[in-house]
Amino acid sequence: SPGDMQKPLKDASAYIAVDVPRKSIVPLSNAALDAGVKRLIITTSLGEEDINTTVISEFDEAQTAFRAAGRAFTGIRHGRIVAGDEDNSYEIVNSTVPCLDSYIERGVLGRVVAELLSIDISSNSQCGISSSGTFSAAYLSVLRSSGLSRNEEVTKMFSGGLQKVARLTVNQYKKDEEKSME
Repeated sequence: SPGDMQKPLKDASAYIAVDVPRKSIVPLSNAALDAGVKRLIITTSLGEEDINTTVISEFDEAQTAFRAAGRAFTGIRHGRIVAGDEDNSYEIVNSTVPCLDSYIERGVLGRVVAELLSIDISSNSQCGISSSGTFSAAYLSVLRSSGLSRNEEVTKMFSGGLQKVARLTVNQYKKDEEKSME
């Protein structure tokens, strides 16, 4: 329970809590604040019926409290956690976009959460993460073969790199389509 966490969390620089039920998010974040935790990341699973939810009011409350205290909170929503390797493809969406799929592979979630801990732009923010398909896999393959570290890769994904490439691809496709109709 959050009350039992005061001693183990006392003045911790960071705390990660994975797959926290929504009803426990605020009590857990308050306990972390009271204990002096400087950086908190909480993930929560959305059921199949809630996978399109983008607003997690409990994340909003925790984020507001952490920001007011001059500390950093990151809320991550995802679908059910399934077995899977950290090298598999994934998609990170911002706080206004639904998760692209209803599941996340355990290895991917662990890797991305660990990297977000040290990525400043993820402080006091929220996002969604899901496992993803071939377009994401191709983009990640390009990033990984270009020599980026995993931290740099996750930063690009968190910053919407995949969405930018998707928009460019669609725009190029439309231009090519228009040219072929002339």
